[in-house]
Amino acid sequence: MSKDCGNHGGGKEAAVRRICAAVIAFIIIVLITIFLVWVILRPTKPRFILQDATVFAFNLSQPNLLTTNFQITFASRNPNSKIGIYYDRLHVYATYRNQQITLRTAIPPTYQGHKEDNVWSPFVYGTAVPIAPYNSVALGDEQGHGLVQLMIRADGRVRWKVGTLITGKYHIHVRCPALINLGNKAAGVIVGDNAVKYTLGKAGRQEGRNRKKGSGQWLTRNLRQTLSRKQPQSLVPNRILQQGNAVRIFLARTPSPSLEEHLVRLHLVLNRTLQMWNPLKKKKKKGKSWNMRMIFAL
Repeated sequence: MSKDCGNHGGGKEAAVRRICAAVIAFIIIVLITIFLVWVILRPTKPRFILQDATVFAFNLSQPNLLTTNFQITFASRNPNSKIGIYYDRLHVYATYRNQQITLRTAIPPTYQGHKEDNVWSPFVYGTAVPIAPYNSVALGDEQGHGLVQLMIRADGRVRWKVGTLITGKYHIHVRCPALINLGNKAAGVIVGDNAVKYTLGKAGRQEGRNRKKGSGQWLTRNLRQTLSRKQPQSLVPNRILQQGNAVRIFLARTPSPSLEEHLVRLHLVLNRTLQMWNPLKKKKKKGKSWNMRMIFAL
């Protein structure tokens, strides 16, 4: 006669509990290791600054063909004190309103050590590049008013070096806005017969300080320059005030009967300048939008 002890299968349950405990312990150890590595190394992405752009050619012809040739200078800084960066591949090009307008220029592979700076000066160009009709109209309007906003992009792959350990390849995407004053050569330095060098990096740092203070000095200065360039005399601003999300523009004298037509054109010209001042752009707040209202007064 056999006797039922009532504990059949108890060994399997204990084994399952031990396996689960081991898995949980392993996960905790991995998380603690990752946290300690992050605290010790403090990995930070490299920082890029667009310093200047030398424009040799910028011609928009019909039908919707753009020819450009300029040399840009941008610097990269590795802020990490214990991590090196291998730039295995880096291609630089220019875009206008998310449309590529130049060929890609390859940067030679290089290694960037701890707290080091690298400076590159590649040529980016494009000959008779077809662009979208609506971009051609907008670009022609901006070029006619002197200020053209491009986006200098750099895409590539990098590897991280920690001691003797080298990680796999990771994608890197750099975006540097460039507001170039093509309508005024005095804003740059003439370096050749038809070449003008425009400094961009210093202006960008100054704009960042003004945005943090919320003084609106950057916005007021750029609006005044834009309004004063190639506009009817009746639309030259006498005073500009920035209050919250409204810009109050006081005109110098009584406007002409075609005021409505001029104001519509002014709104299109100033829109891109206003968007550069967007205080929510860097905060990336979801569900929030920002609109700037322009109020014209006498």
